Amino acid sequence: MQRELSIWLAGKTCIWVAPIVSAMLFGIAHMGGGVEYAIVASVAGLGYGGVYYLTKRIEYAILCHFILNGLHFLFFTYPMLA
Repeated sequence: MQRELSIWLAGKTCIWVAPIVSAMLFGIAHMGGGVEYAIVASVAGLGYGGVYYLTKRIEYAILCHFILNGLHFLFFTYPMLA
């Protein structure tokens, strides 16, 4: 989506509009976790968009998402006690 937005907006606006719009949509997609979670996801999405912008490779953005989710799971998700 970010690539297509960048192409569509080329020369019309700031280069960061496409990553920002993509990040906001990424946050909206995570709205099921609540507003706070959507905000955090939007910030993370901005980071993923930045990685994509710099590398032009979706694989690196996906890898960053995978690593961030893994770190979150390891350090911030606690097992449920019965």
